[in-house]
Amino acid sequence: MKYDFDQALTGLDGKELRLMTSMKLDEDGQPETSPLTLGLACTEALMNAVPDDEKELTKEAFMKRFRLAQRISAGGKQELDADEVSTITKRLPVRWKNAPVMACVAIAALDAPLPAGKAK
Repeated sequence: MKYDFDQALTGLDGKELRLMTSMKLDEDGQPETSPLTLGLACTEALMNAVPDDEKELTKEAFMKRFRLAQRISAGGKQELDADEVSTITKRLPVRWKNAPVMACVAIAALDAPLPAGKAK
């Protein structure tokens, strides 16, 4: 299944979700932000610790997640197998538990891979 990890995620109102990127303020006095992309949401989920990590905290499991996060963080259209999608979707609600809409829209995007004709 292929996904566009540069895809900006949108909230319930259809507006682009944004993340604060620094404490620096813009010209309106607001913190600087950047779009929440599918790649960023997934990379954050893969690289942040979750409670079940202690059960599988082997070098192999840790590095497998790291390599997947590296691949996704490169952006663009990436092929993922069912196991990789499953790993990410299990971690998204834990990483984004304080902002559930971010987890939900990322999971929805992973539930809808690119059509075969758009996979290039």
